[in-house]
Amino acid sequence: LGAACHYDGTKLDVETFTEAPLDTICIDLIMYQSDELYEAALTFLTERWGQMQRLISFFPQVTLLASATLPVFETFDRLELDFQQLRYYVRSYEVWGVHS
Repeated sequence: LGAACHYDGTKLDVETFTEAPLDTICIDLIMYQSDELYEAALTFLTERWGQMQRLISFFPQVTLLASATLPVFETFDRLELDFQQLRYYVRSYEVWGVHS
C-alpha cells in the first residue's frame, strides 16, 4: 500500500473504450428486455438532456460584459473574492449559527 497508485480516468470513460457516443449506448440499453436497464438508461438520458434544457432556459438572463470592469465591484476578480467571502460567511453561519 505504500507505493503510489496512479489511475487514468480516461480508461473508465465509456465513450472512449467503446468508441460509441454515450447517447447511442443508452438507446441501445433501452432496447433490452430488462426493466432495470430501461429505467436506468432512460433516467440518465432525461437527466443529461434535462440539464441542457435548464441551461438553455437561463440564456436570456445572461449578460455578456464588453469589458473586464464591473460597475459595483470594479473587476471580475474582486467580485469573485467578495463572493468567496460571502460563501464563507454563509457556511460559517450554517455550521455555528454565528458570524465569525
